[in-house]
Amino acid sequence: MTDKKLYGTVLIKADLILEYLYEASGPQSLAAIAENTELTKSTTLKILDTLEHIGYVVKNKQTRTYSIGFKLIKYSSKEMQQLDLEAHVYDQLEALHERFDETVHLGVYQNNHIVTVNKFQSSRPVVCISSAVGETKDLYSSGMGKAVLAELDDKKLLNYINNHDFIAKTDKTIAGTQLLLTELEEIRKHGFSIDNEENEEGVYCIGAAITNRTLSGQKMILGAFSISIPIFRATDEVVKELASAVLETKEKLNASFK
Repeated sequence: MTDKKLYGTVLIKADLILEYLYEASGPQSLAAIAENTELTKSTTLKILDTLEHIGYVVKNKQTRTYSIGFKLIKYSSKEMQQLDLEAHVYDQLEALHERFDETVHLGVYQNNHIVTVNKFQSSRPVVCISSAVGETKDLYSSGMGKAVLAELDDKKLLNYINNHDFIAKTDKTIAGTQLLLTELEEIRKHGFSIDNEENEEGVYCIGAAITNRTLSGQKMILGAFSISIPIFRATDEVVKELASAVLETKEKLNASFK
């Protein structure tokens, strides 16, 4: 009995690459992928470009590394921590930053906090000096955090409220449960959150959550992003324009995971 002749050896090579990325402990370089799949660099690059185009692979433009793409979430039980959110949303957040030359943050939702994983710094003289990559923020007081809280189901939200002390960071921090719940309803209604000097004096932020759904319809909170400006620039006209841009970016990001 002869072996069955398979059609499309490129698919087999693509499968080798996806299997390698799936098993890898983190994002991988072109050289590492080619070496470990025993493919030439040129062939590997062509296949990676195609996989990136259809969303099965995501490329981090800063580190020039590749990882499993978010489109495969629907077909995989891979833990979210191993997927490169930063690379997937980089272009959209960079565009938001460049449009206004204001500081844009990206955060991931971990252990009931927001951890900043990327920051696009404004070139203007007055910027959000205290924020930094790796910084952990509380959900109840930050723009990204409140955007995430608004996405939690009632059970998870109640658990968060019952197990956290709301400590005022400034005189504008919403430190009361009922006031917070009222604001979360507003966030759900409008699609974005506001941090009006609640986490840091002199800083105004507009944030939004980044979400996706599994095939069964279960919501997954991937992270959040925000745009921050000095309070003196937060006029009604500017806030309205920024909020519209944040909503537009949010829609593009969430649509990109489908």
